[in-house]
Amino acid sequence: MLKYSKSVVRLLKRAKDITQEYEQEKIFDLCVILAGLEEKSFNRVISLATHTSVEKFKDYIINVLNTYDPISCGEAEESKENREVKKEFRELLKNSGISSLKTEDFCEELMEALNYAGYIAEEEQREEITLFDVVYAVIVQLDHQSRKVFDYSQTSIDRVKELCTETNATLPKNIQGFAKILNQDFSKKQKCAILGRDEEVKQIWKTLLKRTKRNVILIGEPGVGKSSIVYKLTSDIVSGNCPEEFKDFIVVSLDVNSLIAGTKYRGEAEERFKAIIEYVEQNENLILFVDEIHMIVGAGETREGNQDFSNALKPLLAGNGSRVIGATTREEYERTFGREGALRRRFHTITVQEPTTEEVYPMLKESIKQLEKFHGVSISRKMVDFIILNSSCFNYNIANPDRTKDLIDLSMATAKVEGKDRVTRAMVLKNFEGNFKKFRRMSESQIKSTAYHEMGHYLVWRFSDQLSDRKVVAVSIIPTDYYMGVNVFDVTDNINSGDMQYFIDRIAMDLAGRVGEKFYTDTFSAGASSDLQKATKLAYNVVAKYGMADKFGKNRIYLQDANYQMQTNETINSINREIDKIIRKAYDRAEQILKRHRELLDKLVDIISNQGIMNEKELEAVVNNYTEIKA
Repeated sequence: MLKYSKSVVRLLKRAKDITQEYEQEKIFDLCVILAGLEEKSFNRVISLATHTSVEKFKDYIINVLNTYDPISCGEAEESKENREVKKEFRELLKNSGISSLKTEDFCEELMEALNYAGYIAEEEQREEITLFDVVYAVIVQLDHQSRKVFDYSQTSIDRVKELCTETNATLPKNIQGFAKILNQDFSKKQKCAILGRDEEVKQIWKTLLKRTKRNVILIGEPGVGKSSIVYKLTSDIVSGNCPEEFKDFIVVSLDVNSLIAGTKYRGEAEERFKAIIEYVEQNENLILFVDEIHMIVGAGETREGNQDFSNALKPLLAGNGSRVIGATTREEYERTFGREGALRRRFHTITVQEPTTEEVYPMLKESIKQLEKFHGVSISRKMVDFIILNSSCFNYNIANPDRTKDLIDLSMATAKVEGKDRVTRAMVLKNFEGNFKKFRRMSESQIKSTAYHEMGHYLVWRFSDQLSDRKVVAVSIIPTDYYMGVNVFDVTDNINSGDMQYFIDRIAMDLAGRVGEKFYTDTFSAGASSDLQKATKLAYNVVAKYGMADKFGKNRIYLQDANYQMQTNETINSINREIDKIIRKAYDRAEQILKRHRELLDKLVDIISNQGIMNEKELEAVVNNYTEIKA
């Protein structure tokens, strides 16, 4: 259904007010153009097309309106053609929900122009007529009297038409190298490939609808789909499945790397900053998306003292005109925004959690259909579940849903290369032939050591009554480029107690790999050393950040940053002694659990040493069988 956008509805209503203010009988072209000057985006077009100023252009229009003879805009002689024009325009007004305007309010020539704007939108297969469709159509059909306004104000009609065409389709040339309109990647009739994440999108809409501080940062680990949420939001705008206020909005993606690339000399970066900021300020119907937004801190800074992009943005963010969405990881956010209070306050943060194993397939269902169509290869739900398991074991450094989607894509490509029309287990596993070769080349002692390490982690989790905020869905001892083995966890809906016993068990689970290895060998692997680092950092936080130590630092914390220096040599020594106590207690806890279940540990080690991977069901079956025998 063809209709006018929200900005056009606003434009036409304002044009009627102007008509009444200047005592004109009907709305005609100059009334629309004067109303358009109140829209920042069109105001900018005139500023680029005139050799005088926007104010002078406006003054010429007002002068004409004050002296214009209303008779020259009288009724055209009624004819079949006129009736068709009115009928078509009446339908557009109805579709757009404009009950306050009637065909009788408009000149015949203007109605024709407004109908022509509809043809422009239809040619581009759009259902919504934009502000620039209307302005272009009106400019094309200007009458002789109205053209004089452009001549007297030295404003180029051709340049206005050119800019209107550009604005509908592309960005200004001075920002095209580092910005992109995401709307152009989606079609109204195209089904969005990104399913789920409805709660996160709803939170974004609520923030963008606020009167002040309408900026959002999505925080989540690599692969959780932060950018995909913005793509889903953009797709919803294009399809009209969004709040009414945003139906004519565009989403512009900014590439910070490209923004500062090649800006070696003083002033070059500032020129680019100025260009993108001016574009955002002059377009009210715009959402700016900045992926890897932590990069704005320090971007473009030079020895000469040039301000970085984050400082250039602050005035824009402080006002009520911008809508900016950023995306970054928790670590990068703490490293950059965590130290920039003035910047941090201007954003509402939304945490994007990794989906659980059960949530991955529903989230990727539409993407899988598109991949099947692209490759000409089918895949069953059972095979997707197999891929979810294997992608977790071999690429745990990247979060879901990205790691699963990547492996589905790769497995389909494997099938295509082999001339097959469906994905099989063998094709999935072919992607990890190198890993299985490494596993087969490992000595028995290497395999056993890794197995005791990973099963140590698993059993401390399994028999802890504190760690229900997560669950193990698989254990692997197949080596990858990043680790020798892994416990794959899903986050659950359970809330942890957050008390000292919880942290003791968390640290015990980290140390359990070392304890497990100690049952088999006197040497520790690199993985055991990595676990010790994690355990030590968490113990440090318990003491210095959470104020949970038994004696030292209880009910207080010890900050150490630019504003607070609380850690003297004496306090550092005291913190280290408390860390040692916590580590010792956690190590004893892990040792206690594994000694109590030594027989089960040995059984699990034997099984995984042969299989390489055990999923949740296999693990639970062995544990349940063991507990039944013991009972």
